[in-house]
Parts: sequence; C-alpha cells; structure tokens
Amino acid sequence: MLTVPLVSLLLGHSPGHATSPPEASVPTAPLPAFRRGVPRPSQRTHRRPVRAGEATTPLTGRLLYEDHRVLGRHAARHDLALRPGTSRNRHVDASADYLGALWMTVDVYELDRRGVLGQGCHREEWVGSAVVQADGTFTVDVPAHDRCTPEADGTPHYVVRAATRYCHDDLCFQLGPRSHSTYALWYGRDHALRLGPDASTDNLLLFSPVGERDPSVHARAAGHYASLVDAVQALHVEGGVPFLLEPYGPLQVRFPSQWSRGRATRDDLVDIRNTGWPKGSLLIHEYAHIVHRRAWGGDYAGFPDPVQSWSGSRHSQEVPFIALKEGWANFVTSYVIGRCFRPAFDTRDDLFSLEHPAAGIHFPQNHQRAFCDWVDARPDRRDGTVVGDTAQVSIVELWALLAQTDDRLDDYTHHHPVREGLDLCDLVGAHLVGLDDLSPTERRARVVETYGVLENNDLACPASTAAWRALGSPQTASLPTAPSAAPAPLGGPATAAGP
Repeated sequence: MLTVPLVSLLLGHSPGHATSPPEASVPTAPLPAFRRGVPRPSQRTHRRPVRAGEATTPLTGRLLYEDHRVLGRHAARHDLALRPGTSRNRHVDASADYLGALWMTVDVYELDRRGVLGQGCHREEWVGSAVVQADGTFTVDVPAHDRCTPEADGTPHYVVRAATRYCHDDLCFQLGPRSHSTYALWYGRDHALRLGPDASTDNLLLFSPVGERDPSVHARAAGHYASLVDAVQALHVEGGVPFLLEPYGPLQVRFPSQWSRGRATRDDLVDIRNTGWPKGSLLIHEYAHIVHRRAWGGDYAGFPDPVQSWSGSRHSQEVPFIALKEGWANFVTSYVIGRCFRPAFDTRDDLFSLEHPAAGIHFPQNHQRAFCDWVDARPDRRDGTVVGDTAQVSIVELWALLAQTDDRLDDYTHHHPVREGLDLCDLVGAHLVGLDDLSPTERRARVVETYGVLENNDLACPASTAAWRALGSPQTASLPTAPSAAPAPLGGPATAAGP
C-alpha cells in the first residue's frame, strides 16, 4: 500500500440506507399513471414538527425519475419493477427507464383551506422531511389529526415537495438553475396524497412537471443530480475521501449554465450545460475538479489562470499541469462508474504517446490510466516494460497523496510550480519523500510499485527513476533514461471544455 501522512479524514455517511427491495417479475401491464409535479416557488412556511405523544400516521410514497444515462452507478438504484437499475442501452422494457430518485430530499407540508381562521390554522405548515431511498421510497410520520380547529373532524391535507438537494452530516450539495437554488416539484395540492403504511403504490411520483414533454429541464436535472450522487457516494461515503464541508461549504451545481458545457472554476460551484438527456459522465468529471481544488486549498496551488481550458480529448497534448488536472478528472469518472476495475481496461494498449513525439506527461490519458493502475487490484504489464503495475491503494490514500503535493511548493526545484502548475512528477516526488520513514523492505516495495505504475503508462519522472536505480536491481540496465527536468511546457492548451 502507498504510505503517506494522511490528514484527519472525515468519513461521509448517509442516514438510514434502505435494504435492497426484493426482486419482482417484469410487469406485463402498461406503465402505471405517475403523478407529475408542479413547479412552484417556496412560500414563507410555519414549521410544525410532530409533538411528543401526538398520534401519527405514515405518509409514504415512491419518487422516481426518468434515467437515460449510459454511464453511471445504475445498479445502486432500483427501477419501477424493483429490479437493479441498468444503463440506458441495456433496458429490457419501459419500466427500466424509471429509477428511484436516490438522495433527493422530500419535505411534507400540511395545508389548511384558504381563509380558514381558528386555533392551529395555517395556510401551509412544514411537518417533516425524508431522504429518498434506492427504490424511490420515502416515509414521513405526520400528525393523524388536523390541529386547525374548524377542520379537526377531517383528514389533514398533506403535500410533498421533492428537491434536488441532500444535506446531512458532513455532506451538503444541491443542483438548481441559479446559485443557492434547487429544482423542486410539488405533489398532492389538487389531489390529496393517500396516508398509511401501504400507500406508496398509490403515491407514485415522477420527477417531471405536469404539462411538459420530456426531456424537460427538471427531468434532465434529475439525471445530472443522479450522477452527482454517484460521485459523492463512491468517493466520500464508500471511499472515505473528505467532502470538506468545512471550510468550503455546500456545493452548488448550476444547470443549465450560460457558460461552457462544463466547468468548475470555484471550490463550491459547478456549471453544466447540455441539451437532451445527459450521458452521465460530464458532472462526475467536473465534480472531480471540485475534489481536486479542495485538496489543494481551494485553488490550483496559486496557478494564476482561473480557467484552464483543454481540448477534451484523451489524445490532446497539454502542459503537464493540465494533463494532471484533466487526467485526475477522467480517472475519477472511470473510478466512479467502475471502468478502472474492468479487465479490458488494463489490457488495452492504446497509449497515444507511444507513437507521438511528446512525452506521456503531456497527455491526460496517461495520467488517467496511471491513477487507475494505482487503485485497481490486478497486476498488469505493458509489452516492452520492465516492472509493470503491481500497486494497489485505496482512493482515500491516493487523494491524500494528491492533497499533500500542494504542501511542498518549495521542494519542486525542476520547475516553477505556481507559474507552471504542479504536475505528476511533483506528486511522485512528494510520495517518495514520505517513504523515508519506512523500513528498507517496505520502502523498496513502494519505490518499485511507483516506478512500475509510471513505466506501465509511459510516464517518466526523474525522482522515481533515480530511486528505482538506487535499489541496485540487475534490471536497471534496461530502463529508459529519464529526463533531468520535466518537459518544457507546450505553447498553451487548446480551447474547448472548461476545467
């Protein structure tokens, strides 16, 4: 394992993960009639949480969204037929198009008739909230009796507001059209929702507005939000990477943005713009830049240009800093959707740099593949290499190594890290310094693993090559000669997609 001095890690977690529902047979009947929502501004609302000892009844429902993504963690959700979700190109029937709106937030309100006066009467009262589970279900215990005296003999009228927001413990993020906003839809205002523990079948809600043809902006936003949830769960909940709510605050995704197709120029804001149904990878890529920024103190180690464009191609030739930054984002995307762990990803031998005059440190593709080699469990060796990939570290260890690279700006003597940007060789140099406290046997193993990952992906860093040669291995004679300094920056990155 990679040994690095880890910062204090805050493990993200979620309240009450639901167990997987039982599998059901494929429905033969037509799709049920969904309740679609109504967009409506939030109003000033009286808060009325349930009182101790008050008689309650559950308000249950099931909230789904239409998922046309090709890339994502679909199996983390369940479709309309309660089967594990699948990629859009593997749907077997129409019910597979609808997945549980995992980690959307549902708020429940009680309504009194307009103009009714009396003790306990309010036009709108907030009662409680819940987080939507993998199969789309949610439950909120609500008062069984209306506190409004003139309506005390009737059944309370409850409505639901579903929003693209999640904020619990040390995780907080939302997606909306503007800063500090969400996409929200209201259900049950005209036709009351049914109460009781068995009402989720009747209260079948679809995150799409009444009267709009899909893909509506709400429906597309739900797809992007699902990708964000995928990234947060993979990195922070399962992987232990700190979200760093303190000091950076909640994350806002702004969609659709007036800016480029995708960019993350601040440590708390992602801009996304697309037409049609989202494919699934764009928001994960941009969120990876947020994780990177927060690891480096909120910016890119003082790199002066706030927007670092690139061509968006794995074969693009970039300055080493851009290649590291975009390679990291491509790697995180591959990590979240599971591409890093597929055997075919290791056996592909299509590194563009092998047939190109520029060194591998100029290509995001090489960085993406190297990071995947670091975290996958399979050893592999590209033809023509000496060592090959034998490393396996956790995502939080790799993140910690990335984070500590920013703490050693005065140690990188081969270039100007602020003016030119930190690069992969800076990251490797920081790692090698951290190995000094290990036993000779452990240090040797880590040096070999590090060199092997770089060599396997056509990347040469002077510090790694020197450390490998110093081990005195009889194989060192066949090693390529590493340059004495990092390759000179190219003329400047191409323009297209944002950071």
